[in-house]
Amino acid sequence: MNQAIVWYGSIIRLMRRKDGAASSLQTAVVSVLIIAVNMATGIVCARYLGPDGRGDQFAMILWQGFLASMLTIGLPSSLLYQTKKSPQDASELYRTSLVLCMLLGITATAIGWLGIPFWMGGYKPEVIHFAQWTMLLSPLTLVHLVNQSALQARGDFVAYNRLRYMPQIVTLVVLVLLVLTHQLNVFGSSLAYMLPVFPLTIWAGIRMLRKDSAAVRTGFSIKKATTASRLLRYGIGAYGIDVMVTLSMYLDQVIVVGLLSSSELGLYIVALSLARMTGIIQTSIANILFPKASGLPREEALALTARVFRISLWFTLLATASAGAVAPYALKLLYGPLYEGGMDVFRIALVEVVLGGSAMVLAQAFMALGHPGKVSVLQLLGQGLTVPLLFLLVPSLGLTGAGLALVVSGAAKFLFMLVQFPRTFHIPFPSIWLRRDDVLWVRDTLMKREPTMLR
Repeated sequence: MNQAIVWYGSIIRLMRRKDGAASSLQTAVVSVLIIAVNMATGIVCARYLGPDGRGDQFAMILWQGFLASMLTIGLPSSLLYQTKKSPQDASELYRTSLVLCMLLGITATAIGWLGIPFWMGGYKPEVIHFAQWTMLLSPLTLVHLVNQSALQARGDFVAYNRLRYMPQIVTLVVLVLLVLTHQLNVFGSSLAYMLPVFPLTIWAGIRMLRKDSAAVRTGFSIKKATTASRLLRYGIGAYGIDVMVTLSMYLDQVIVVGLLSSSELGLYIVALSLARMTGIIQTSIANILFPKASGLPREEALALTARVFRISLWFTLLATASAGAVAPYALKLLYGPLYEGGMDVFRIALVEVVLGGSAMVLAQAFMALGHPGKVSVLQLLGQGLTVPLLFLLVPSLGLTGAGLALVVSGAAKFLFMLVQFPRTFHIPFPSIWLRRDDVLWVRDTLMKREPTMLR
C-alpha cells in the first residue's frame, strides 16, 4: 500500500514538472482520456445503430477528415516551424495560414464532392449525398489542424489540449442525449461526431487573433504573398511526412469502405478500433521514455532504444493477450451480440498492433541518429503492401482478408527493422527478453532518480 502511494506521488510530481518527460506524460494522459471517450462514443453508436448503421455512419464521416488531411501541403508543420523560428512574425504567419486553409479546403471539397459517388457506389443514395455535403466542412477542418500547430508554437498547451479532448467529450454528451430522447440515428450521430470541433476551432482562432497586437488586415498584400511563400516552401518539403502519416491512419479504412458492405464495415471498424487501443501502451511508453533521445550520444541512444523496445513490447503483449482473452465477453457485453462476427478480425488485428508498434519504437533510433530516410522506407513498405493485399484478400476472404492484409504489412515492417537495425548501427538486434534493470529503470525515471541509460 505504501509503495503504491509512493508511485502515485511520483507520477503526480512528474505530471507537474516542466521537462520533456513530464510533457510527454501529460500528452499521454490526454491521449488516454481521448481514447477512453472515443471508446465510449463507439460503444453508444455500435449498440444503438447496429453493424449496418455503424458502417454507414463511418463511411459518411470519413471523407472530409481524410481529404482535408491529405491536402495540408505541410501547412501545420510549416506554421509550427516558421513561428518558432520567427516569433515576431507569428501574427502574419497565422493569418496567411488561414487564407491558405480556405483555398485548400475548397479544393478538398471539390475532390470529395466528385469522387465520393464513384467510390461509394454500393451505398444508399442518402448516405452518399450526406457524405458529399460533409465536404463543405473541409476548410474548417484544415483550420483546426493549423490552430493546433499555432498553439503549440506559442506554448499555449492548455488551449492545445482543450482542442484535443473537448470535442470528443461534447460528442459523447450529445450522443447520450440523443439516446435518451430516442433521436439517435445514422445522420444525427454523424453530426454529433463532426460538428463539436468547429465552435472550438472558431474560438481558438478568434482568441489568437485578439492576442496579436497588430490589427487584422484584409486582402492579399505583398507581405502576405511573401509569408505564403515561406510557409509553402517549408510545407512542401514536409508534405511527404504528412501524407504518410495520413495514409497510415486512413488508407485501409478508405479502401475497405469500397470493398465491404455496410454491416461488414461496421464490424471491421469496431474490431480494429478496439484492437488498436492496446497500441496506446507502445505509443505512450515511447513518448514518455524518448523525450530527449536525439540529444544522446550514439551508444546511449541505441541502449535506450533497446530498453524501450523491450519494455513496450512486453507491456503490449500483456495488454493484447488480456484483450484477446476477454474479447468474446467484452465484444458481446460492450457492443452487443451483433458484433460477435468481428472476433476473428479483432484477434488478427492484435498481432498487427504488436508487430507494427514494435517496428515504430525501433524506428525512433533511426530518427534520433540521423537516418530518417529509413523510416520513410519503412512507412512506404507498410502502405505499399497494405493496398494490393486489401484488394487481393478482401474480395475472397472478407473481414478476415482485411485483417490478414494488416498483419502482413506489420510483419514486413518488423522484418525490415530486424534487418536494418544491425546493418545500419553495426550491433546485434536488441534482445526481446525483459530484464530486472529495465523495470528498475522505469521506476527511477518516474521517481526522478537520474537512471543510467547503460546500466
